[in-house]
Amino acid sequence: MVFLDSLTSQVVWFKFLRNETNVDYQEGLGYLENRGFEILSVTTDGRRGLSKLFQKYPYQICQNHIQRGISTLLTKSPRSDAGRDLNYVNKNFIKYKLTEQEMGRTLAIYSKKHKEYLNEPSESDPAKPKHQRLFKALKKYKSNMKHLFTYQSHKDFKNTTNDLDGGLFSPLKQLLNNHRGITKERRKKLIILYFNKRNIG
Repeated sequence: MVFLDSLTSQVVWFKFLRNETNVDYQEGLGYLENRGFEILSVTTDGRRGLSKLFQKYPYQICQNHIQRGISTLLTKSPRSDAGRDLNYVNKNFIKYKLTEQEMGRTLAIYSKKHKEYLNEPSESDPAKPKHQRLFKALKKYKSNMKHLFTYQSHKDFKNTTNDLDGGLFSPLKQLLNNHRGITKERRKKLIILYFNKRNIG
C-alpha cells in the first residue's frame, strides 16, 4: 500500500501487506498527520468506507476506477439500446469533463428514456429487475456521485490515481517481472531501492 504526494511524486508512506484494509489506511493517515504533513486533498480508488475515513479532507474517487467498473458491468458491446446509451455516457463523462450537475441530469434523462426497459421484471423472480447489470451500473454512479467530481472545485486536485497506478506501479511491476526468481525478502528490498533510486523514498 502506497500513499503518493501527487505534487512532488514522492512516496510519503508505504506498507507491505497481503490484503489491504481500512485499518491500514487509518495507519497511513495517522502517520502523515502525526508528522505534520499538510494534506490538501485525497484521491483513492473508491474503496468502501474511505470517504468517512478521510472526511476531514476534500475527497475524490478515481474516475478511471469507476469508469472501468461500469465498463465491466456493461461489457464492451452492449446489445440493448439502454446498454449502448449508458456505455456512451461512461466512455465520455471524463473526456468532456462533465460536472456533478451535468452528470446528474444526463443520468436522469437516461433513466426516463429507458424507464420501461429498466423496469422489466426478472422472469425467475419478478421482485427483481431483469437487467441487473444496468441497475448495478446506475447504482455505482449514484452511490459515488458525491465524491466523483470533487476535483473540479479544488486547485491541483487529481481526478484519478494515474500518478500512482501508471507512474509508480507500472514501472515497478516491470522491474519485479525482470527479477521473478528472487526471494520475497529480496523483492521487498528491491521495492525499497526502487523508491530511493527514483528519489521518492
